[in-house]
Amino acid sequence: MSDSANREVNSLVDSVPDLLPVLREHLEDNNGELLPHVCFGEVTRWAVKQDELGAASVDALLATLELDYANGDDAVRELIVVSFLKNLPLNHACAPA
Repeated sequence: MSDSANREVNSLVDSVPDLLPVLREHLEDNNGELLPHVCFGEVTRWAVKQDELGAASVDALLATLELDYANGDDAVRELIVVSFLKNLPLNHACAPA
């Protein structure tokens, strides 16, 4: 996996500290190894649940992802599209059309 994808996960957690438990659980489940695409799938499930609860942290997450997509390299954009956006449930309000 690319270094930029690994950095993206860590940067996202730095920007949205509420994601720290998601990252910790991911690392525990994967013997301490960061698997960015798998982790981003977990972030998607977390975001959907938090959005349903009306948590403000989802707004911070989406704003960060938008900036990171605009400024990131191909690996970061692929990570966001393939492992975040494509994992959103189709009936969810923020799912892509």
